Amino acid sequence: MFMNFKTLFLGCLVSTYSFAVCNQLELDRDLPTTGFRHPSSMAASWFEFHHSASDVITVPTHEATLNAKFSYGPLHKDLEDEDVEIWLDNCANQLTFLGVFKTDSDGRVRLTLDPSELPGLGAYQIWMRVTGDNTTTHFMLNILRPQTPIAVFDIDGTLNHGELNWEPRIGAVETTHVNKDSGREVIYLSGRHYFLTRMTRNFLREHSFAEGSLIVGQSLQDVIPVDAGVGEYKTHYLKYLQGLGLVLERGYGDRKTDVHSYQEVQIPNDKIFILGENGGFNGTVALGEDFLGHLKELAQQPI
Repeated sequence: MFMNFKTLFLGCLVSTYSFAVCNQLELDRDLPTTGFRHPSSMAASWFEFHHSASDVITVPTHEATLNAKFSYGPLHKDLEDEDVEIWLDNCANQLTFLGVFKTDSDGRVRLTLDPSELPGLGAYQIWMRVTGDNTTTHFMLNILRPQTPIAVFDIDGTLNHGELNWEPRIGAVETTHVNKDSGREVIYLSGRHYFLTRMTRNFLREHSFAEGSLIVGQSLQDVIPVDAGVGEYKTHYLKYLQGLGLVLERGYGDRKTDVHSYQEVQIPNDKIFILGENGGFNGTVALGEDFLGHLKELAQQPI
């Protein structure tokens, strides 16, 4: 069903990609709509849509599963049994059509690409479009080299002051860029629910945080603030990255659940940086209430 995307790869950049030269294409807003299969879907579409997806990370020898959620209205009514198109920006000044897929009973579309179907190393924007009303969501497919070093950042309480104060901590933006410029892939691994995906992307963009992959919780269990909830969700994802052969070099957080997940995947304690009142917990590095001291230390380290 799928063409071999390697024939489409024309030199997309590797893990230090720049979005300025790729992934800028917008999906055609004038594509025809088909209407909905079910009256309940039509009724739901009268309300604001909340389609969302986490970014996807893989390596050339491993499959990649594209997974997006489609819902509408204040109650986030799932879009069930309706058609969604998937498009890939192949970094050759065009979008590649991957096919039409039906949402499941949870309002999700999943498409797994085998290694032979992946494009080359680089970052590729994925668009998904509901054919019934032309609403969309988009996210990134990042294909990294094995052994790529990773810097993991929590968001709430780490990059900002918490769920009730989204103002970035002093030095937070600069710290993400220093890690990126040092050759580490930046991953924002958040305990936020997928309901907040769009707001979170806007937060990262508006404050000019370094380009990186955004991963958010996909269930209510994922966001419960205990080790068995958000701690295990983060641990599971970090183990997935390790299974790809990526190197988890350092982790930033503010909660004991962050410490739990980072230590579970054996990030060294001197590379686990914790903000706020839990700084130093269980042998980790305390950063205090901002990143200024940490930035001075980073400036003295070789790139």
